[in-house]
Amino acid sequence: MEKKPSERFDQLSLFFELEKLRGEELSSDKLADLINELQALKRKQDKIEADQNRKTAEAEKNRREQEEKERLEAQIREVTCMDLPPDLENAFYSDSRTSGVHAGSAADALVMSLATLGKVDIEYIASITSLSYKKVIGALRGSIYQNPDTWDECFYKGWETSDEYLSGNLMRKWKAAKEANAKYNGYFTENVKAIEAVLPPAVATKDIYVTLGSPWVPTDIIDTS
Repeated sequence: MEKKPSERFDQLSLFFELEKLRGEELSSDKLADLINELQALKRKQDKIEADQNRKTAEAEKNRREQEEKERLEAQIREVTCMDLPPDLENAFYSDSRTSGVHAGSAADALVMSLATLGKVDIEYIASITSLSYKKVIGALRGSIYQNPDTWDECFYKGWETSDEYLSGNLMRKWKAAKEANAKYNGYFTENVKAIEAVLPPAVATKDIYVTLGSPWVPTDIIDTS
């Protein structure tokens, strides 16, 4: 069986030391051959060790990347599953604003949430309808949208009325929804579709006309000389 370079290197080194201990003088040619072989084996051994270290480092890097990927996937599943922690208690159960208040439907409760709190509050709606958070959201789909900029990875926070969400800078909201949808495995698909449905059609460059005095044309680029 062929010896490994490290074993061959160790044996040659030992032979060289034994020759010196015996006091026998090696010929210059023999000595040169031994030195050359030792150096060659040492270079080969160093290369093998470097390759092994590189492979070990790559394996460790891949292991860490896989662990991080699995951690992120688990986190995404957790924040998008719409399951509440078993020990979570609705803060509005002991709030004076919901004392004796009851709504017959999620839609009625939405109106009351807007009137009382000035916003869509899933906890408030759930507390006055006795519906679960998930059922409230399901009942109001299309009337409310969750804003990926304000949800803070909590399935019952960041909700807005459709009028509020589907207005303003729609292109910025569309980009935010697209990015969040990709990151959270399709969780914001409805947002993307809703925004795309109301986005104005793109205007081709050939259809844009510039006239002097247009308020959107900076005055410093107009040369009247």
